[in-house]
Amino acid sequence: MAGATGNNGQTRISTELWQVLARHRPRIAAAVGLLLLAKLATVAVPLLLKRIIDAFPAGAMPLHLPVYLLAGYAVLRFSATLFNEWRDLLFVRVTLGAVSAYAQKTFRHLHALGPRFHARRKLGSLLPDIDRGTGGIAFLLGVGLFTIVPTLVEIILVLAIMLSRYEAGFAAIILVTFLVYTGFTLVFTARRVVYQRRVNKLDSRAKGQLADSLINYETVRNFGNEAFEAGRFAAIMDDWRGAGIGNQRALFTLHVGQSAIIAVGVAAIMLLAGQAVLAGRMSVGDLVLINAYALQVCLPLNALGFVYREARDAWVNAERLFELLRERPEIRDAPQGAAATRRPR
Repeated sequence: MAGATGNNGQTRISTELWQVLARHRPRIAAAVGLLLLAKLATVAVPLLLKRIIDAFPAGAMPLHLPVYLLAGYAVLRFSATLFNEWRDLLFVRVTLGAVSAYAQKTFRHLHALGPRFHARRKLGSLLPDIDRGTGGIAFLLGVGLFTIVPTLVEIILVLAIMLSRYEAGFAAIILVTFLVYTGFTLVFTARRVVYQRRVNKLDSRAKGQLADSLINYETVRNFGNEAFEAGRFAAIMDDWRGAGIGNQRALFTLHVGQSAIIAVGVAAIMLLAGQAVLAGRMSVGDLVLINAYALQVCLPLNALGFVYREARDAWVNAERLFELLRERPEIRDAPQGAAATRRPR
């Protein structure tokens, strides 16, 4: 039952975020175009680097400096950064507009709720939920479009180049590394979400307890409850500390496992490339290109793992905000038309 509720909540969040994106189709289309240009420039850099290295024969001086290749290398690297920054500049209106809209919607909704809700929910715990929720929405809007999609595009382009120019073993190692890394990240991130939810809940409770105790400072002092309030706060912080330690242990396991998978994949690729160079089947430029592509794939994989973890945390935070927006007012105001037709007796 809890799983079904969670799935319904995620479906609702996905639907609302998709509606936000749909209102900005031209801006998003331009941003995606810049994203693809940036990835093409990034993938082209190692190819040009190989040509530069091969232009310097081993043990001999080149007849002329490959100025156009060196200049093209600099232009490609600059273009990748330029297109990415331009993309972010285009999309920032979408994310900031969504955060502003949800913050205003939550503000109006809280004023529409009755006194029973405000008596039940502590102000100190509401504020962090709202803050984390709006931040989670901003993260989720850009994560799929500008992190997961470009990473997959880059990996596909690298695999296509490797298959077309080199032995299938190189592409196979990259593909296996990607699949193992992805599977490991999905499994261990799902385990860590349990700890993250508990940390967030205890954090909100601690801030709520702190704010309410300070707001009612005079009452606490008059009844001599300082020690009692301090004990309650200490108990919450003890639970929070324990949950945080468990969360960090889960994160340690995740990071170490991801780094080990990447290290094994890069080592396997470089060993295979080194053997090919010694056998004369590849040049030193090919070795540099393969090393660059191996790192170019593994670094986005590392970023993808980070983004997936942050996305799961953002889902948790956004769920809290949407639960708050689903709270129903105890008494609904009458429509303006109906109120205007009422006459005092």
